Amino acid sequence: CYFSTPVVRGKHIYMVNGEAKLKGAKITLRCVELETGKVAWSQPTAGEYHAALVLCGKGGDERFPMLDDSGGLTLFEPNKGEYVPLAS
Repeated sequence: CYFSTPVVRGKHIYMVNGEAKLKGAKITLRCVELETGKVAWSQPTAGEYHAALVLCGKGGDERFPMLDDSGGLTLFEPNKGEYVPLAS
């Protein structure tokens, strides 16, 4: 993971991965199955250099805000089948 603590929901973990490069870095949001380590889906344009998942409340809310390095805030649903952005 890159600058952000992964978040577990059910049998999946949601995390931000990146490459530490000065030019051409890519930040990817991934959903990974905990038991197998298999990537369920990935969203490769989560940020240029940094992005972070933000947790609000006590885990009952099934939506995640994600803040990227340009100041963009995206609310997405932790769906194990696909990336589902709800608002930005």
